Amino acid sequence: KLNRWRFSLDADDNRELPIRFMYPFYESDTINIQIPEGYKIEAYPRSSNFSTEFAEYQSELSLRDEHSFTFKRSFKIKEKEIEANNYNKLRDFLNNVRKADLQQLVLAKNES
Repeated sequence: KLNRWRFSLDADDNRELPIRFMYPFYESDTINIQIPEGYKIEAYPRSSNFSTEFAEYQSELSLRDEHSFTFKRSFKIKEKEIEANNYNKLRDFLNNVRKADLQQLVLAKNES
């Protein structure tokens, strides 16, 4: 099962306290998937790559051949504490992570 970021942060233009994580963290997933016989990829997640001074995210789907692909995802929060003046930057970053993580792969049955 892939890790996914499912949370979003509300706007807070008057934030005074820093954002604290339990610890800096790094998640990495690599999944190799074989497409079942008689199916094809109809839609797949776009590659994503974005970062700030305190966080990084990257995802990529690469086709190995017409019947298999590899999906890679990495997500890193570099700091345990992020200053309040970076709240909106963190919120935008995490919302982008959430959108990227919610993309789906769609398989369709071949019509042959």
